[in-house]
Amino acid sequence: MSDAEVGLTWDEVKARVPVRSVVEGIVTAVPHYGVRLDLGVGFAGLMLIPEAGLEKGQRLDDHYRPGQRVTAYVLWHNDKEQQIWLTLNPAVLKEQT
Repeated sequence: MSDAEVGLTWDEVKARVPVRSVVEGIVTAVPHYGVRLDLGVGFAGLMLIPEAGLEKGQRLDDHYRPGQRVTAYVLWHNDKEQQIWLTLNPAVLKEQT
């Protein structure tokens, strides 16, 4: 089921995928600033470059491709844009406590 097919409210999505939870998504786009994922909950997942787990010198489009499955941690909920921000680095979650 794609994000457009779900029909959950933003508050329902935040309850279903809380901060620090592990989610799996499918890459839908790789713009210059990060990776967009379909998490199957009706709202986009976004992983910005610093959270994408790249080694020095790697490019996003060398590492991520549309259709690729990615497992990540929920970093925070961007209420203004209604996006779920993600990270591959669990240490970042510990810094938030």
